[in-house]
Amino acid sequence: MAVEELYRTKRNEVRKAARADKEKWLDKQCREIEKYHAEFNTREVYKMIRNVNRKWQPNKGGNGQRQFGQGTDELRCLEKGRMGASSAAG
Repeated sequence: MAVEELYRTKRNEVRKAARADKEKWLDKQCREIEKYHAEFNTREVYKMIRNVNRKWQPNKGGNGQRQFGQGTDELRCLEKGRMGASSAAG
């Protein structure tokens, strides 16, 4: 029982912190949109609004490096290109 209670309290703390961070981020975005709007920079306003309204998705690649197995089609194309060029020259 004590472990479950500790889990619940920590979970609630994390939720509150996440809500506060989201509110802070949204306020910052709104201030920037208003600034760009006042400067008649409609392109930046559009970009910022699109960024605020988009659906959040986690990064699939992690730290930006390719996962094992990705890009093999590109390698095959490069190899075919090299083999084709070498056979055409020879």
